[in-house]
Amino acid sequence: MYTRRHLPSLLACTAIAGTLLTLAAPATAATVTWSVTPSPSPGDAGKLDAVSCTGPAFCMAAGSVNGSTGTLAETWNGRAWSVTPSPSPGGDPDELFGVSCTGPAFCMAAGWHYNSSARVYQTLAETWNGRAWTITPTASPSPQNVLFGVSCVSAARCTAVGYTDAGRGFQTLVETWNGRTWSVTASPADGTGGVLQAVSCRSAVSCQAVGWQQGTSGSVTLAESWNGSAWSTHASASPGSGSNELLGVSCTSPANCMAVGFYSVGTGPDRTLAQTWNGSTWTVATTPNRTPLADSLEAVSCAGSARCVAAGYYGNESAHGRTLIESWSGPKWSIVASPDPGVDNQLLGVACTAATSCRAAGYQGSGSLLSGATLVETGS
Repeated sequence: MYTRRHLPSLLACTAIAGTLLTLAAPATAATVTWSVTPSPSPGDAGKLDAVSCTGPAFCMAAGSVNGSTGTLAETWNGRAWSVTPSPSPGGDPDELFGVSCTGPAFCMAAGWHYNSSARVYQTLAETWNGRAWTITPTASPSPQNVLFGVSCVSAARCTAVGYTDAGRGFQTLVETWNGRTWSVTASPADGTGGVLQAVSCRSAVSCQAVGWQQGTSGSVTLAESWNGSAWSTHASASPGSGSNELLGVSCTSPANCMAVGFYSVGTGPDRTLAQTWNGSTWTVATTPNRTPLADSLEAVSCAGSARCVAAGYYGNESAHGRTLIESWSGPKWSIVASPDPGVDNQLLGVACTAATSCRAAGYQGSGSLLSGATLVETGS
């Protein structure tokens, strides 16, 4: 089944003939410095896939423990991160890929759980009420269904996206929360299937979702918008001749969004990709790459039309993962220095509440998702 790409398998098949190139020194942002903030890792390993912040004193991060054997949720109270127990209905594997909070008393997390009797993955959503997480039943329209992203504008309005598979290939999946129940909302995929990886909503009548769908020679980017009554597809760029995927999106208004991901040329390494939305058109915004091996932007968060931060990873000369943070200042993207505490590191989520207040979440370890620890970095 399709899951978000993990760096060990990504870099295992990436090679460059001859001498490896020396990495160029990254451009740094004078007003933002990134540092590691300690976060707990229960069990043998922990991984954070997403983070949502509503202010300097409240953030929620979500992911999995022990290489997806159970859900993981962690809370920031302005001083420290702590584990907040979350249910795991399937046990192994269960994972929360997305989280969205409207305040300390409401968060929604979305992902998957494994149905061991049917041997398929099913959608999973959990609600935080300020005290505890509880499972919120979701719709699973096909034998196999997964949610990757979620965005809430209130406790009574959330949108989650992913894919559904009835045995005929991936099809986009959108589910809507009305404060009581989840229901499937029809979404297009241009007849070629598709996966929605992320969603950003500004109101009940304005959402943007991004992902990918199968093309003639690989995957092509996919972008869809919600106008309050229906989802529709909008053309987005696919600069690569191999894979083209959008993995994260953040909107500050219906006419201002940023989406990020990666593309590749043929069987070559992944290159970073960013696109801007002006209310009617998606346009590529040139992004730098840290290394010739592999670069990917996994998530983005915008605190304004001229201020976005994207987080991801790149591969170094030893084929190990390294954190990658890029900053959008309006006219261009630039690479910002970020710490690498582990042998392999990847950032999978980011949340900014102001231009100089961001948190990125992911994973650090020895090269295996079965042996490692959560990673949280703070930009201020």
